[in-house]
Amino acid sequence: MKTLRFGHVFAIVFLLAAGAFAYGEDQIVTLSDGKQAVLHDGFTWEYYSAPTAISDSPSIQDNKIPRYIIQQGAGSVTFRGAEMGNALATTFGASSGLVGRNIYVPIYLCLPLPSRISNSIFRGIQAQSTFRSHYQRSGSEWRLTSQVPLSQRGQFWTMLEAAGYDASAADFKTDRKLNPVTLEFAIGPLSKGSADLVELRLVSSSGSAEVDEAVIYGFRQASFFNKTGKTVAGKFVYSF
Repeated sequence: MKTLRFGHVFAIVFLLAAGAFAYGEDQIVTLSDGKQAVLHDGFTWEYYSAPTAISDSPSIQDNKIPRYIIQQGAGSVTFRGAEMGNALATTFGASSGLVGRNIYVPIYLCLPLPSRISNSIFRGIQAQSTFRSHYQRSGSEWRLTSQVPLSQRGQFWTMLEAAGYDASAADFKTDRKLNPVTLEFAIGPLSKGSADLVELRLVSSSGSAEVDEAVIYGFRQASFFNKTGKTVAGKFVYSF
C-alpha cells in the first residue's frame, strides 16, 4: 500500500520530478533524505512517500477550491491528513486508471457546534444576531439553545474561529470520548463529467449518533473523479 501524508487538507498533489519548483502558492522540493515535500500557503511541510499522485486541475488560486486527483496503480492508496485536531484517512481500493477526490469540504465544519462559548469569544463574532438565534446568554457565557442545521454549521464555525475560538478543543469531543468514525464507500465510473458516490455506509460509530450524522453529511459534500471504467471501493476514517 502506498501512503500519501498531508499536514493540511487543502493540499494539491502533483507528479514530481527531482528538484524544486513552485506552482501557485505551493513549493515542492526533494529533501536530503530523498523524500518529497510540499510547503502550501505557509503551512507546515507535507510529506508523501512516492511521486504516485498527479493533478490535472487548476490551482487553488485559480478557482478557490481545494482539489486533488490520484493516479492508482496495482495497489491501494491512502491519503492521511488532519484538521482542527482531528485525523482523517481516505483509502481508495486497488485499480488501474485515474480515480480520486477532487473537492474536499472539511468535515469539522459540519460537526456539532459548542454547547457554550465565552462572552469574550461572543464579542468577537461579527454576525452576533445570527448567533442569538441559537445561543442565549447565561452569566459570563453563551449557551446553545438549539442545534444549528447541518447545512448552516460551516458559517458558524468560520465565525467562531475568526473570533478566536479553538475548534480543536470543542466541547462536543472534550466532554466525552469519541471513537473513530469509519465509512465504506464506492465511486461509480465517470458519467457526464462526474463520478457519483454510489454507496456509503457507516461501519464503525463514534458513539454519538449526532457526530456520526455530521461526518456522513460532510463526506457527502465531496466530489469524486473516476476514469477506471468501473466502480471503485474505498474507506474513510475520521478520528478525534
